[in-house]
Amino acid sequence: MQDTREELGRRLRQLRIERALTQAELAVSSGVGKATIARVESGVVVPQLRTVRSMATALDVSPQTLTHGLEALWATA
Repeated sequence: MQDTREELGRRLRQLRIERALTQAELAVSSGVGKATIARVESGVVVPQLRTVRSMATALDVSPQTLTHGLEALWATA
């Protein structure tokens, strides 16, 4: 599971950097806390799907761009 969290973080970080955004700027444009963005990028937490949608919208990508192949992160037991 850690590898998939890290992959989500890599994708988020890459898209943010490609758009020349800081974590603080992404936080403002997405309405997601800067600390949450930092924790997702570092693979510490799995964000709620609504948080993924907010970040994806701010990055002008579909949520699937961030989550494709990582759906197990949100699977319920």
